[in-house]
Amino acid sequence: MDLSVRALNWYRRTHPDVSLLPQPNHICTTGCHLVPVPNISTHFVCTSSLTVHTHTEHCIEPTNEGDVCRLTGYVLQDRLMLVRGTQRPSKDLHKGGAKRTNDHYSAPVGFKKKRAKFKPCELKQCTFLKVARETIHLILSSPKRCELYRRHQDRYIMAACGKVRKHIKTTRILDYAKCSALLREQRQHFASYLRPPAQIDPTYLNRIAGQIVAYYTRITQSGFPHILTVKKASIFTAMIAARLTAGFAVGGVTVIQKHPLFDQHGIAEVQYAKLSTETNNCKLVLKCNDMTVMYKTLRRACHNQGIVSHPYIFKLDAA
Repeated sequence: MDLSVRALNWYRRTHPDVSLLPQPNHICTTGCHLVPVPNISTHFVCTSSLTVHTHTEHCIEPTNEGDVCRLTGYVLQDRLMLVRGTQRPSKDLHKGGAKRTNDHYSAPVGFKKKRAKFKPCELKQCTFLKVARETIHLILSSPKRCELYRRHQDRYIMAACGKVRKHIKTTRILDYAKCSALLREQRQHFASYLRPPAQIDPTYLNRIAGQIVAYYTRITQSGFPHILTVKKASIFTAMIAARLTAGFAVGGVTVIQKHPLFDQHGIAEVQYAKLSTETNNCKLVLKCNDMTVMYKTLRRACHNQGIVSHPYIFKLDAA
């Protein structure tokens, strides 16, 4: 069915007392009263002639708001309708002020507004610096890090005592050399878990965080993806801390050099998930899977066409 016929049928159905016949030769003017049709935002019914008004070149006027229909106030591009209001005098009218109106643009009946697309923005550098500082503190010297160290000390003692007890029970002989060898074996097994927490000067902690943020800023200019959330900022910082502990080389070229502080006081990669916490209204969620994804992203970005790009080489300054 034609939209004009649908619009006219809607008006007759909603206004059964109107007995006027349509006047097809009628031309609408500014004196006509035009009624918008629901669900058909481009058609209006003239109550004085029962003709359906559609927008043509005779009624369209270009304005700053777009192409506007002079009779209905309908903005064609923005799909807004100008609602005419009554004029009221300004308080300063006696001083030469102009009259004001309460005209405003409104969406017509049946119009569904399109939701604006989300445009992500990059994390602010000051926020990134705060997250990096909190993450490094959490990994090296936080109370949760000290608790984790004591827990693994207890695990080491229990495992070593169990090995010695099992050896004595099996052989029925107290062999000091064999027991010492068992203790050394367990010590090597728990070596990455038994690094003690560090006592870091706050000034040096800020320097470490600043160098990590500067490194991120440098590699984003060379193709590394931008970080948009606090969670990814903490994951990136933890990944760099893990590389400073174990080192990172690609094709025989050292990308991230080992640092003595992290080599002596860092933690194993499987321990990062146990350090997730919320400090100073900053929620730090460290997951091994997310750190692996971030590490692979860094590895792919720095190894461009078989050559390690110079901006990706990172060496942390000594204390």
